[in-house]
Amino acid sequence: PPIDSLLREATDALSDCFAIYRAATDERGDVVDFAVEHMNDAARRDIGAGGEEPVGQTLGRLQPDYLRSQAFRWLRHIVELEVPGGREVSAYEPLGGERRRLLQSSDIRAAPLGDGRVVVVWRDVTEHARADEDLRLHSTVLRRAADGVCLVRASDGVIVYANHRF
Repeated sequence: PPIDSLLREATDALSDCFAIYRAATDERGDVVDFAVEHMNDAARRDIGAGGEEPVGQTLGRLQPDYLRSQAFRWLRHIVELEVPGGREVSAYEPLGGERRRLLQSSDIRAAPLGDGRVVVVWRDVTEHARADEDLRLHSTVLRRAADGVCLVRASDGVIVYANHRF
């Protein structure tokens, strides 16, 4: 089978979102958008493309606010400097006072492929991040505990809080 169909099969099996973009540049060579070369099923669902094939379309057309986003500036930086990078992006909503409610959190990784192309992998980590946020809110009480206290996230065994005594 052609490499395109193999790539589609392999990446559609991933639960993480996977995409390959090509930088769209202006007459000065500055990156002004990214055209989709490939997206797996998870990425198509995440950006809301559904059954529509996004190949050849730009991210600015698929997501109009994208070109004004920090994510666009970050990805442009990855391509222009040809350096891999990763970041966690969290969106919060104020809850009154100093408390905030986590709306969404994503873990994003990107690596340049050369010639203005970049591979991007991302996943929604909202549930883990939301649980960690809740545990951090409770940690102020636990910090004052006389005994050693450690909070472990049940889903994966990661220690999310330990007081000084622990």
